[in-house]
Amino acid sequence: MHIESSRKKLELYLIRHGESEGNAGSILQGRAEFSLTKQGREQTRRLVEKLRARGVHPAAIYSSDQARALQTATILGEGLAVEGPVTLPDLREIDLGPVTGLTRADARSRFPDVMEQFARGVSLGEMLSGAETWAQAQRRGGRAFQTIRRRHPAGVVLVVSHGGLLVNMHKAILRIPSTQRFIIRIPNAAYSRFVFDEEYVWLAEMPCGHDGA
Repeated sequence: MHIESSRKKLELYLIRHGESEGNAGSILQGRAEFSLTKQGREQTRRLVEKLRARGVHPAAIYSSDQARALQTATILGEGLAVEGPVTLPDLREIDLGPVTGLTRADARSRFPDVMEQFARGVSLGEMLSGAETWAQAQRRGGRAFQTIRRRHPAGVVLVVSHGGLLVNMHKAILRIPSTQRFIIRIPNAAYSRFVFDEEYVWLAEMPCGHDGA
């Protein structure tokens, strides 16, 4: 279908942060703070080169204010000559409550039934006090998307966040119910690309690979 060139068009890149120390240690990070590893910084620099080669010229970069995302966004901004990044608290990772900071092995040992259900797609917020539900995360992702869309009706915008939140941001954009399982695995320093115009939205590129938070 032909889209008239006179329509305003927004390209939105949803990017997961580079490998963090928590990723490397198989830790359930959630709201815990971890810096990028050397590998994570290199992954991000390779992403800069990929975007440059594609001729991507972002108008803005938005980021979670957590260290691993903000470091990723800063490398992207420096490499692509974009001011910022602009931080949005709604882009923070899902709050994992009492399993935050545990290795996956320790979490399975301490909460075997919970982690079994979590692996099947049940949110920790439905089972553990202090953890966030998928519905809550999806509302946050939706708010972040609407904030960015209002500020940028057209152009190219990069959004740097975390694996769990980005899954729910996809669901918010695509209007998938929070109760519906939706599996998308976003590797470190990889992205999905959405294109919006005045009438349509489509998921133009979708990553594949292992997941994490």
